[in-house]
Amino acid sequence: MHLLESTKITVEMLKAGEEKPTKQSFSNVIDNVTEEKILALGDIITDLAPAATQFDSAVKTETTRYVKED
Repeated sequence: MHLLESTKITVEMLKAGEEKPTKQSFSNVIDNVTEEKILALGDIITDLAPAATQFDSAVKTETTRYVKED
């Protein structure tokens, strides 16, 4: 049996003139979040970032617990 314990989204943004992306993470995201909602979150966060910042990507990390049944 497996149980989804948590979902985390990390939005990665690129600032003009910088090679390393800026990352903003969100914990306790709803289960079964859609790609559309993840990309929309990236756009919203980028809109709130300083000028000349572009949305690069988003990473979804899920933690799942696998339990051995008797």
